[in-house]
Amino acid sequence: MARAEPWLGTHHRLDDHDLVVLPTARPVAFSVAGQPGQVVVSSGLWATLDPAEFEVLIAHEVAHLDFGHQRLLTVALVAERAIGWLPGVSRSLSSLRLGVERWADEEAAGRHPTRRRALQTALLAAAGTPAGALAAFGRVDGLVERIDALDRPAPVGSPAGAALLGTPAAAAALAGFGALGSWMGHAGVVLAMAVHCSA
Repeated sequence: MARAEPWLGTHHRLDDHDLVVLPTARPVAFSVAGQPGQVVVSSGLWATLDPAEFEVLIAHEVAHLDFGHQRLLTVALVAERAIGWLPGVSRSLSSLRLGVERWADEEAAGRHPTRRRALQTALLAAAGTPAGALAAFGRVDGLVERIDALDRPAPVGSPAGAALLGTPAAAAALAGFGALGSWMGHAGVVLAMAVHCSA
């Protein structure tokens, strides 16, 4: 992902990260790893959220940075491009992405019902989806699942563990991809030996 250069938007210090506010009315909220990490939001989204909603949305993006979620999502993207055609891989990677988002949701909202409701509103605003129209959108990027999960009490246990344990097929696919790469790396040696043996 591209970083927001100093001339783009307004930059504010946010603990160890940089908060960048882009001058656009479109709803935008994402994070970019780096030194420092960046949380990027649009001025339009900021204007639509009350302070509690904005604070919990920022906490969600900071959780992505603090827990290194971009690395997991990069691995998922590589696996999707390389072996996404294998049965079950695409669905497993979608589960991994949803697990990462839920992890950040739980870190941001915690067990506080008020924060959980504020994050629901902020997520809908960031998606540009009015609350009344959510059902019509179905399973768009796991938004329905995330909103529903925030209606329930916070799960007991580690969100990191839940995200990782919920995606065994993704782990198996990545191991298979590594084995395939290793085999292909040795294929040249095997072919050379076969040619030498047949001569």
